[in-house]
Amino acid sequence: MSNGEWDRFLFYVEHDVRPTCKPQRATLAGGPFAWTQKLSGSAFGNKVAPPITRFFLQDEQEPRTGSGHDFIFRDRKVELKAGTEHATEGVFLFQQIRPTQDWDVLLCLGLALNSLTFLTLSRTFVESAIETWRDTGTSIIVPQHNGSRTRNRQGPPPDTFWLWTRPEWEDELLPYRSDFGPSGWNGQKLSEALMRT
Repeated sequence: MSNGEWDRFLFYVEHDVRPTCKPQRATLAGGPFAWTQKLSGSAFGNKVAPPITRFFLQDEQEPRTGSGHDFIFRDRKVELKAGTEHATEGVFLFQQIRPTQDWDVLLCLGLALNSLTFLTLSRTFVESAIETWRDTGTSIIVPQHNGSRTRNRQGPPPDTFWLWTRPEWEDELLPYRSDFGPSGWNGQKLSEALMRT
């Protein structure tokens, strides 16, 4: 990949994605995506993330067949979760992960100020991480709701989870991570990563 693909991507975002969102004032210095920092989670997840994945998957992305996933890629039901970078570089929070829904691959799109991070996680990986939380109380994926009773693994089992890409989990996530930025891809292209999962 060359800078040409990055330039095409930036042009696409600026002319096809950004105009679909309410005008936002950039809140962070630098970077072509600073304008996304003030978008609501819903606006980011519905108006920014889906067209970004379409850009990279082109015509291979098919519409969903049910409400438990966002799209189909080569016979795999894909659930898309998106987040912007937090105060610590490379740290993203992906919310509303529901293992009870009908999906095969969890695709997490992290948007930093000057790059993208994709995580392609199989259902097996997600379920294993949830089991780790149930057994130990700590995991890369933790309950999103139900307060301290859930965090202490008491009461009804949670149905919604968070995935934090904190530094202590970096080694565990590295095999599932692909980054795209001004110098091209670091790791597999998105389509290749989805096929591997």
